[in-house]
Amino acid sequence: MKYISKLIEKIRGTRIDPKTVWFKRILVAVLVLLVALGIFQAGVFVGYKKASVHYRIGEQYYGQMMRKGDRPRGDKSGQMMRGMMPPVFPGTNGIVGEVVSVGTSSIVVADPNGIEKVVLIGTTVPVKRFKEKIKVSEVNAGDRVVIIGASSATGEIQAELVRVMPEPTERDFR
Repeated sequence: MKYISKLIEKIRGTRIDPKTVWFKRILVAVLVLLVALGIFQAGVFVGYKKASVHYRIGEQYYGQMMRKGDRPRGDKSGQMMRGMMPPVFPGTNGIVGEVVSVGTSSIVVADPNGIEKVVLIGTTVPVKRFKEKIKVSEVNAGDRVVIIGASSATGEIQAELVRVMPEPTERDFR
């Protein structure tokens, strides 16, 4: 500080007194700027951490639903995918749709395009409606379901999880 004071004194020919009003104003302005910069940096840090958590969640989701090469990245023009989810999950091992029929150990589900798939449900497979575990017999035709599982050679899906979804309300589409 003494070096800067002497330098300014040489330039102006006057001595800088730390008690002067303009010196106090400059000091307050510098402190306010440093505090604002610190708050900005804290926001950047929090945003980075939040984004990295959401990135890991997305990677886990696509890792479960798609083969590695099928994950949406961007096309050749650098554009990212327009929607949150691709309309069809290529190479997925699951289905989202409406139950067409229910058997003792299988159900038939139609996806939004009307393609029907047979889903095999073992006795140890969790079937849930909200947080409540239910039996396969409690699933009805017309229920909306999300099923995650493994594809078989015959094109059927061996379910690992069956989740019965609630009917969408008008509020969901706002």
